[in-house]
Amino acid sequence: SQAPMLPDLVRKALAVAQSDWLVLINSDIVVVPEFSEQIDHVLESIDLTKTPHPFITVRRRDFGLKKLIDSESAIRSLIGEAVLHRVTGSDNFMAPRSLWLKLLDEMPPLIYGRFAWDVWLHHKALEHAEPAIDASETIYCFHPYHGSLVDRDNPEVFHNLMWYECVC
Repeated sequence: SQAPMLPDLVRKALAVAQSDWLVLINSDIVVVPEFSEQIDHVLESIDLTKTPHPFITVRRRDFGLKKLIDSESAIRSLIGEAVLHRVTGSDNFMAPRSLWLKLLDEMPPLIYGRFAWDVWLHHKALEHAEPAIDASETIYCFHPYHGSLVDRDNPEVFHNLMWYECVC
């Protein structure tokens, strides 16, 4: 597989990032043009002197891919169409470098983009976060429905399931 291991991906991001905050967002997520401003709005509401390790997650809004999403107006049309996913539908994780480093210390070799990597990340981040913030009402991200990709016969899915069950 060409899919990266989650710890490798986080290490590389930490090495090249110039910001104290890092955002991990899946490649099949569509964001609104003012995504950065939405993040800034959430960050402004956090007193970082009192909360050293905040963890921000955003639940995706699922939509059926019936048309090409090729313009700002097409993205905005998703706001009325898409359905907010339950808590397990977080494909967008934001935290300061200090929390990513804590998570990296415990991070098993999960394959990024395969079943269970995001559930592990969400679970572990909640253990260490001060506070955990669901910013789904402020930050909008959309996910095209493409069916379930959980094929338990797939060796990469099996790999992640085994690690997840061992460490959670």
